Amino acid sequence: MVTPSTSQVSKTETGKDLLSATLSSTTTPTVPATTTTNWASVLQSSAPIVNKKIVKHIRNKSSISSSTSSSLLPSNPSTPIQPSKSSSLNIPNNFNINNESSQPLGVLLLRVMYDTNYSLFSDRLSLFNITTKGLTNTGNICYMNSILQILIYCEPFNRLFKLIEDKSIGNLSKTSPTPLLDATIKFINEFVDLPSSQNDVKKSDESPKAISPETFYMNLINHKKFSHLKWGQQEDAEEFLGYYLDGLNEEFVDAIKKLNTPNIDSLIQNFSNNCDDVEKVSQFKYNVKTTVNLIKNEKKSKSNGNNDDDGWNEVGSNNKSISINKAVEVEPSPINLIFGGQFKSVLTIPKSPNSNQFKKSITFDPFQNLQLDISEANSIEDAFNHLNDIEKISFKASKQDKEIQIKKQTFIDKLPQVLIIHLKRFSFLKEKDVGIEKLRKRVDYNHDLNIPTNILSNKGLSEEMGNIYRLIGVVYHHGSSAEGGHYTCDVLKKSNTITNKVEWVRIDDTLIKTISEDEVLGGPEENIKNAYILLYERK
Repeated sequence: MVTPSTSQVSKTETGKDLLSATLSSTTTPTVPATTTTNWASVLQSSAPIVNKKIVKHIRNKSSISSSTSSSLLPSNPSTPIQPSKSSSLNIPNNFNINNESSQPLGVLLLRVMYDTNYSLFSDRLSLFNITTKGLTNTGNICYMNSILQILIYCEPFNRLFKLIEDKSIGNLSKTSPTPLLDATIKFINEFVDLPSSQNDVKKSDESPKAISPETFYMNLINHKKFSHLKWGQQEDAEEFLGYYLDGLNEEFVDAIKKLNTPNIDSLIQNFSNNCDDVEKVSQFKYNVKTTVNLIKNEKKSKSNGNNDDDGWNEVGSNNKSISINKAVEVEPSPINLIFGGQFKSVLTIPKSPNSNQFKKSITFDPFQNLQLDISEANSIEDAFNHLNDIEKISFKASKQDKEIQIKKQTFIDKLPQVLIIHLKRFSFLKEKDVGIEKLRKRVDYNHDLNIPTNILSNKGLSEEMGNIYRLIGVVYHHGSSAEGGHYTCDVLKKSNTITNKVEWVRIDDTLIKTISEDEVLGGPEENIKNAYILLYERK
């Protein structure tokens, strides 16, 4: 089972088998039977839905040939290629999502990841029109309330579930394969009201319509990931966030895994029919097939290109440096598309004591939230720079009885669209064998965050995608220790959807009030209220 703060990962899959599958001969188009019943209509009606299918005949169109595809594919076929931010917003003016038919969930998720028409980072896709409401707290569930509030105001996350509600074929079985997804859509719908001036947030008062999250909670504890939750028991908000996103990720991955070959062929053919750009069609086909093969573990072998018994490759001159790349690949899903990043860790090991020859191990590890050590930092920027500090680890060689020093340095290799920052405020007490202490120091952060380029593994990373973020949510922990306390949050919301005017709202369970930008940036030093989780969205 994955840890709470880590995205679900699978074994690395590389090799020629995937490339061969990707460059297969012309796809035979199929005639899909697409039901018009979307998820929303299933949710809103308990009556059985029968005989409401239409058949969409797709006009036969030849796929691009293998030779053409081969010349357009990237040189490294191990992972899908995510569209850049600029390309993801390059949506044809004549595209209208409302004209699209309902699709199987797995097909829709693949479109979200690789079809720029379905980009979650474009204003062209609809949002749930959220009315600010509080959440009741009768069982110490403030940790859950605060996390759910910041997520539903996170626009890419909001768009994803709105798109699934509108364009995903509903499931009519008694046992849904996506219970967490279903519960989430039902929960978000409780925040949706018809436009009314009475729904405006009061300046300092209780929410006019507080929602009880108990139904959502009861659905939650039936899920295997949340069987440990107990009503009335305080939990950690960051840990809950990790489990929740992992649970959604697993359901999305399973939906893609259940797609059959006709589903995939029809998806690729449909995209080809509606796109005249040969290069885009080739990349879409490559991405879809790579993702499906990765998730289904269909590749027969895994190879990192070295034949050495110890797994190390020589690089550089005079054999002074020896290195290997080790990658842990994430099973692609829209959750990872929104929140997923990647570390690059470089471990430098002398071949022997007093030797000027080294082994250099380079490891790529995914992250879903970025944990920052704040023990020696006074600001977020300081904490980022400490992330890049060289760690020195000394040990004695087993044979020579001499000390060998290993150096480790961590870089950020991939930045997510929405960056979750977890400030590590809790640690084990140094003086005692048991117990956890809370670090209550003030850590400065701003509405704009510029990720330091020195901690990026590739300087081109910031140039291509941008490394500037804006703050969209904060979760606070109130209390002097880890054993108890309370959670609240601040969220950035659009107060006017026409002008895109935004305002900050402070939510303390059922208590809601608008606040100034300055109030979001924290209180005095050593206060018992401290920022714990920061949510930043790429500008």
